Amino acid sequence: MEPKSTQPSDANSDSARLAELARGATSALALYSEAGDLLVQNAVAAAAFGGSSLAALLGSPARAERIVAAVRRDGSVRQEIDLVTKAGNVWFLVVATLSTDPVTDQPAISIFADDITERRSAERAKDELISVVSHELRTPLTAIRGAVGLLGNSVVEDEGERNELFEIVWENVLRLGRLVDDLLDVQRLRLGAVELVVANIDITPLVRETVDLLINTSLESAVSLVVEEPAPSIFVRADPGRIVQALSNLVTNAVKHSPPNTAVRVSVTKRVGFVRVSVRDEGPGVPDAFVPRLFAPFSQADSTDARLFGGAGLGLYIVRTLIGAHGGTVGYERAPDRGSIFFFDLPSEP
Repeated sequence: MEPKSTQPSDANSDSARLAELARGATSALALYSEAGDLLVQNAVAAAAFGGSSLAALLGSPARAERIVAAVRRDGSVRQEIDLVTKAGNVWFLVVATLSTDPVTDQPAISIFADDITERRSAERAKDELISVVSHELRTPLTAIRGAVGLLGNSVVEDEGERNELFEIVWENVLRLGRLVDDLLDVQRLRLGAVELVVANIDITPLVRETVDLLINTSLESAVSLVVEEPAPSIFVRADPGRIVQALSNLVTNAVKHSPPNTAVRVSVTKRVGFVRVSVRDEGPGVPDAFVPRLFAPFSQADSTDARLFGGAGLGLYIVRTLIGAHGGTVGYERAPDRGSIFFFDLPSEP
């Protein structure tokens, strides 16, 4: 009698290998009947979708019918779809292919779904960057082109008017320089290429010196800057240059959104374990719906404000990143009467 073989059959080997392949996959894999019933899925699909039917997975029976019809017609379908997951709707690249149920030998639909949320976010950020930077470049370049054109054609002979045109050119060149500096800072911050030169510093005089440097900017907007009576010396471990940059961004932002003949107030207070630097304005405040996006890059409360005030929406993101590099946090509060309070907290020295 022939000895019984201990080697697995080719069919069993293939099944085991396919099962291991599905188990180790990082994408969601599932097999559905043509009626839309779930037949089998890997662990990734189970974690994301549970045991959803095809209609539940795709969000509606109508969408499921369209996908099945397209697969029957073309053999496969490739689409970017917002699928219903346990965590809510998430964008996936979905490839649906006409298959066969190996158990019943009936036609089936295999689903391959790869989470593309990060890719879509990156594409959206790129689109926002192009849109914002294009606008921010167009405005000063238009002003420069107009002024240089008048000067070059000798249309303006009055010296005072010529000086005004030169001033327009200079101000817009500075504006372009600030935009480039912000973009470079964002790139360095994202790459972690910003090195902090940390020292034990008294933050109170640093705040006052920073505000003094910005007095001229505020006077041009008819907004006064006030440093509220500071606490005694408060020491923190920080890079003074980067703290000046963060505070300057907050103060400039506050001045930009303040009505004429109002004040921007800066304060330093010592809390338990940390120091808070606050900047309060008397502007219109931030719409509630926009608050969660305040410190995100390229964020503007609305396109009208962006056109009115200028700016690429990078200042608050830079503040958040710089303060985060110091182990601190940033925040926003609506002022009790009117206006906004932006602040950052830094760990204090004992």
